[in-house]
Amino acid sequence: MTLATDSCYHSPDNYLHYVRALLVKIDGTSTKLARDTFKEAQLFLARLRKEFPKGRTVDLRAALLEGPVCFRHQKLDEALRFIKQASRMMEELVPAQRIKLADEFVGTLALVDWFDEAEQFVHELQKHTNKPALANRLRQRIVDGRSRAKSEALNLEALSLYELGKISDAHGKFREAVKVKGASANLLLNAAKVCLELAERRDLNQTDWQDECGTYLNRLSQLDRCDHRFETFQDLEGRYAAL
Repeated sequence: MTLATDSCYHSPDNYLHYVRALLVKIDGTSTKLARDTFKEAQLFLARLRKEFPKGRTVDLRAALLEGPVCFRHQKLDEALRFIKQASRMMEELVPAQRIKLADEFVGTLALVDWFDEAEQFVHELQKHTNKPALANRLRQRIVDGRSRAKSEALNLEALSLYELGKISDAHGKFREAVKVKGASANLLLNAAKVCLELAERRDLNQTDWQDECGTYLNRLSQLDRCDHRFETFQDLEGRYAAL
């Protein structure tokens, strides 16, 4: 996905949509892909601010998005600074603007694990507006965010166990993590990889691991061919077919 420098479709929304699409590649690792994507996201946010220098709402939305960009790249102090900046700017908006940006604001807070702050925002919004459908939608975003955070924490625990060579223990954590609503493609790929390694071992009951691996790969079958993880998925599928 690219946004041409001479595009006639330049708009704040298009810039923001593009940077959001990059988030999936900023996965907290130190790979070249993650580093390059982080730099690209920062570049486009800087271009957004430069092209729309007088847009107060644009500044807010850019800061709001730069929070999860830094958060996913493990730059937690910078993420906190941007989120606090966006929160202050949000407080300065008139009620109608706050309502308009509520989805984006709460969704972003959930992405950086600011769940208590998101709950407080929804509580205050309810006190001053009569929009129960909006409040319910925002609360669901928080619930989904908590599920994602739990799944990601289990994923990290499982990866640590895997790197220590404790494959069976890692598998147990992955199995727990994939049961959480909203399990990511990265998590499913990790779980499939561990199950596949266990299925390839001759000293274990291969059928059990093979069946479980097949379940994870089936859940990944909708992965887009343009997704940067599709090649990894194909490699795992090839190994699975060879069992």
